[in-house]
Parts: sequence; structure tokens; C-alpha cells
Amino acid sequence: MEPLSVALAAVSRAELHLGMSTLICGAGPIGLVTLLCAAAAGCEPLIITDLDQGRLDWAKRLVPRVHVILVSRDDRPHDIAAKIKVHGGSEGIECAMECTGVESSISTAIYVLSLLPPGLRQSLFDLAVWYL
Repeated sequence: MEPLSVALAAVSRAELHLGMSTLICGAGPIGLVTLLCAAAAGCEPLIITDLDQGRLDWAKRLVPRVHVILVSRDDRPHDIAAKIKVHGGSEGIECAMECTGVESSISTAIYVLSLLPPGLRQSLFDLAVWYL
């Protein structure tokens, strides 16, 4: 129940909508429920990252259209951002939902949003820190 309430609060605050490019960092319980909520809101493209391939497999089973990106602890935020950019569409990622609380993941989310062209709305929600 708690992951659902966290995800719904973040999705509501982020004002996710149809066609909004969204990155979800972390495919744990909160990340997976956030993925479901973002998919229900019509976000596209949807991208999720995690250190564990098994969690990413679950994400793909839950939302088949999601792009999954396996990251490692040794990856730098700039390297992960380059992988994300491939799937982010021509305008980049508009919203990043950070669901891990891990410093490198937060840095990646911030860096990905910094690639967005000036003037476009961008949102970063750190669910693991703000709502726990």
C-alpha cells in the first residue's frame, strides 16, 4: 500500500500527462508502481533503470513498451545519461522520477534533465527522499 501512495503522490505532483517523456530511476517496489502510474497517465517514452536485470524484467512484464536500461555501480552519470538519451525522444526527458535515494542515481536524473533544450518544462521528483 505504501509504494502505491508514494507513487500516486509523485505522479500527481509531477502532473504527468499523455506523451510526456519520463525516466524512472530504480525498479524496486516504488519504482515499479511509479512505472504503472506513469504508463496509466500515458507517458511516452517511458524509461526505467536499475542495477538488477531481474527487476528490469519485471518492469518489462508489467509495461511491455517501457525501455529498460541496466546500469552498474561503476557507471558514471554521464554514461548512463547517454544510454537514456537514445530512448528519450527528440526533445529529451521531461520528467525524472528518482526512486532509489542513491547519490549516483540522483546525479544521473539531474544530468538527464540538464540535456533538455532550454525553455521546456522539466521535473525531478526524488520519491525515495521526499516521501519516505
